[in-house]
Amino acid sequence: MEYDQIFSDFGIAPLQLLLGLAIGVLFGIGAALSQFCIRNMANELSHKQLGRASTTWVLGACAAYLCSQLLLGGEATDISEAAILATSGSLSGPILGGLLFGMGMVVSRGCSSRLLVLTAHGNMRAPVTLLAFALSAQLVYGGQLAHQRMAVQDWWRYDVDSVQLDQLSGIPSNVFTLIAVAGLIACIAVLARRHAWSKISGAMLVGFAVAMGWASTAFVSFHTFGEIAPQSISFTAPMADTLSALMTAEQSLWRLATGLIAGTLLGSFLVSIWRRDWRLETFDQQRPLGRYLLAGCMMGIGAVLAGGCSVGAGLTGTSVLASQAVLTLVAMLAGAFAALKMGFAKG
Repeated sequence: MEYDQIFSDFGIAPLQLLLGLAIGVLFGIGAALSQFCIRNMANELSHKQLGRASTTWVLGACAAYLCSQLLLGGEATDISEAAILATSGSLSGPILGGLLFGMGMVVSRGCSSRLLVLTAHGNMRAPVTLLAFALSAQLVYGGQLAHQRMAVQDWWRYDVDSVQLDQLSGIPSNVFTLIAVAGLIACIAVLARRHAWSKISGAMLVGFAVAMGWASTAFVSFHTFGEIAPQSISFTAPMADTLSALMTAEQSLWRLATGLIAGTLLGSFLVSIWRRDWRLETFDQQRPLGRYLLAGCMMGIGAVLAGGCSVGAGLTGTSVLASQAVLTLVAMLAGAFAALKMGFAKG
């Protein structure tokens, strides 16, 4: 089949939007069904518990890795040019940015992806936090604080032949696959005993959406000679780019980022209607506006420094064994533990 001609006739801009919308709907449904949230996992782990939230997140991560292994690897699904697999980059950024993001998600009671899901469920604190997240991300990525952000990222940089864990460590990729299979089976068994079927199906769908993001964008990139870069689900750059496109007529909204955000909101909203749990929530004395604005800024700055949010780095990056993503994930959890220890989760 002449995919090159099909994609050319359809147009790269509407194709990106459609891809983002489809991937976002899958992720939104899965995240809403499973209540997928790294902040809840951090809260459980800080109490030395491995509860439903932790098991669900690990299940989603294992599913993302295994599905990516199945869908990627051919010439048409090569992701070696993906930004997260760049062989030179920053270590100080992921460490400091991850710590800041982790603290921010505790203060706001949810990471950026979870806040999108909550927005679709009627929580009006979530979009305000996301607005602060997007504005601060844009400020440090391409705004007046870009030079300061690059200076921090330059504190400690690396340049290696490969950033993937299997090649860095010398451990065969089959070992990681066996660990992921064991983790998948164990998590399903634990959740099945608790009859948490929605969490199982939702987490599996989240993992599949991440893999589909990689495979579909790589496939389109191959057949359009790099018109789009191989990528998968992330919310830092998409939110900043979408906000920038909304504020200026020079940028088009027909892009993958817009579709991803709209799809996630749509998928989550459909679940809220199906479950009949849509409920309007606003700020109150125990949940003041300033708290969420601060948390949004912490997560926005932290995500840009780290090169991704809890999904973009912690889930999407680890699905292809990107070492920088693993470092970011560890730093985020450390930041969350510190914030929980200091009582930032309280009102």
